[in-house]
Amino acid sequence: MGEHAVQQVGGAYWIFRTSWVYSLRRPCFVTKVLDWAHNHETLRIVDDQISSPTWARTLAEGTAHIVFQAKSDLTAYIQSNTGLFHLTNNGFCSRYDWASSILNNMQDKSNCKVKHLEQAKSSEFSNAAARPLFSVLDLQKIKDQFYLIIPDWDVSLKLALNHL
Repeated sequence: MGEHAVQQVGGAYWIFRTSWVYSLRRPCFVTKVLDWAHNHETLRIVDDQISSPTWARTLAEGTAHIVFQAKSDLTAYIQSNTGLFHLTNNGFCSRYDWASSILNNMQDKSNCKVKHLEQAKSSEFSNAAARPLFSVLDLQKIKDQFYLIIPDWDVSLKLALNHL
């Protein structure tokens, strides 16, 4: 509804739609998996939710890159490039694959108790928010219009975990 409202007003705007955003500075799926890894021998993670894990730094750097292209007149640049754009890390995976990559790339494995990572279905868990099973976004428009080179989700995850 927010996207529609912005579009209805008109004028100059950028809407950046994203998915599965994480930052190690606040609670998110990545920090939960890291916490669970220190407290549980078995983790059950859904394998039927598919999307593109997106590091908050990817969003910040992509936005900065786009703003920098404006040079001196940001308003005119936004007006000439107004629109809705998808901005996520490249590629996609299931939450199960994402959790597996988190565990494989965590820096301090000395306190990791996980011995089993099990696949589960979304229907096995009660969740207050209804989550789509497939929410991968097409990045072609933002790549073409703003000449972005966007890293793969697993590359960004490794970088994020190296900053812990």
